[in-house]
Amino acid sequence: MNLSILLFIEFIIICASEKILEIGNDILSIYDKPQSESSKRVVSLAQSYLNELRQINISLHQKQPEAIKIASILYSQYKEDEVPKHCGIIPYGKFIDIFGWEGGDISDYHNIVSATRWVWDDILRGMGKEVSEP
Repeated sequence: MNLSILLFIEFIIICASEKILEIGNDILSIYDKPQSESSKRVVSLAQSYLNELRQINISLHQKQPEAIKIASILYSQYKEDEVPKHCGIIPYGKFIDIFGWEGGDISDYHNIVSATRWVWDDILRGMGKEVSEP
């Protein structure tokens, strides 16, 4: 394979991994300092994160080498927590107080986070990693 193609592939891998990590960091910054106007944004970011993770998972199951590298980068970031950081401790109390969330809002967000955990566990299985049960 030509060097410029290899460099381009590496660039794509770096961009994809940075994009999903940036989305995760944006979610965490809302967790730290939620504001009333960030309610829809945190849901949108969590859904975007899930969509990106699903694409990585599909590519991983298709044995695309780029996906394996991206998954490895994410794994190195999350292996201590075992899940993407925003799927850990979720400040639902703050969301209720600041966003005015009710049961349906919490349930909707919980569904996105649960799906994210499931896709992440599937990625780990695809990488041959051990998955701990909740």
